[in-house]
Amino acid sequence: MIPARMFLVLALLSAGAPAQAAETPQQQPDTNALFDGFVVSDAYRRYLENLFNKQEPAAAKGSCTSMKLVASDAYLMIEPPSFISKAGNYAINSGKWIAVGQLDRCGTQVTRRALLTAVPGKNEFLVTTLLPGDFRGNLGLETDAERVVIPSLMNAAACKDPKQFTMLDIKAVGAASAQGWSETWFAQACGKPVSTKVTYTKKTAGFNIATSETKAR
Repeated sequence: MIPARMFLVLALLSAGAPAQAAETPQQQPDTNALFDGFVVSDAYRRYLENLFNKQEPAAAKGSCTSMKLVASDAYLMIEPPSFISKAGNYAINSGKWIAVGQLDRCGTQVTRRALLTAVPGKNEFLVTTLLPGDFRGNLGLETDAERVVIPSLMNAAACKDPKQFTMLDIKAVGAASAQGWSETWFAQACGKPVSTKVTYTKKTAGFNIATSETKAR
């Protein structure tokens, strides 16, 4: 969750699965099957493409003004979804998950992430902006990593104003294991491109987070 977290309420899209007349709970499709169909539906794909383009910071749009969604089927479930039958479709009514989109950014494939919460009975999503790129931890680790890594990046650029800091991307370094992994964070601080290698090492409770090779250009 990046600084100045952005919470948006956006129109929710139907799951696109045909409803059955006078269905009973036994007749309703499996929830997992409904959700897996939902995340690859044309409506959901359009939604994510629009969302991730709107969330892309101005600092990144200078080199590419629009991204095209390539894949929408990856996600990390936080709270299981529920569906209701509505107007001939099964519409998602509750649930929380991290949506992970693969996008074509003017010839380069990138990953973008957002936490989506379905608002029961409202036909809406509550959206929380998450770190872009190949971040491989959970929500708790994401918050911990921001507290360690962002000050390191700002210090490298001699940047004192948090409002002048923008995360741009995260790239995985090597494979991840239960004992840890590494990644490189790319950002802009007070107009300067900055980057650092972040290493996660398993400890008794959680992970140790360390930065190295931090530099500003």
